[in-house]
Amino acid sequence: MSRLAAEIAEMPARLLAAAAEGADGVGRAAADWRRARPALVMTVARGTSDAAATFAARQLAAEAGILTGSFTPSLASVGGFTHAGEGLRVLAISQSGASPDLRAAVEAFAPPTRWALTNAAGSPLEEAAAIRIPMGAGPEESVAATKSFACSLLQLQALARALAGAAAPDPTAAAAGNRRS
Repeated sequence: MSRLAAEIAEMPARLLAAAAEGADGVGRAAADWRRARPALVMTVARGTSDAAATFAARQLAAEAGILTGSFTPSLASVGGFTHAGEGLRVLAISQSGASPDLRAAVEAFAPPTRWALTNAAGSPLEEAAAIRIPMGAGPEESVAATKSFACSLLQLQALARALAGAAAPDPTAAAAGNRRS
């Protein structure tokens, strides 16, 4: 069996494990969203992870009404762009978490705004992030991104649903505000 076929065969088990592994990070991102109420998510990614970022943009808009844009890493790594990050969250997506240009892009924004979805615990990208969401794909040895892509989509869908819940008005707060003494 080829490495690619073996990794594809692992996907059902990895997806189940990934859902559990990412739950805490997704929950922390939703809590951050509730607290900060930013207007925008900027994704930072390359290659297959950028395709996952496109999926994230669609899901965040459809599920939570959140505007999402894509930040070009070279604007920071080559162009020196920096931003205080007010009113937004930056979501970096990377299988390895080791790309210097992605880390530079994330570091172009203020620390509390940084989220990272990676498959590498303790990676430079993960260290730069305030909130870490484990991809949960496990080791990936084939050239094609199989498990990491599927696990990215799973975590991004979970994130979109969690942010939809965080972005929705709290009905108990509205009811409490309407009560008369």
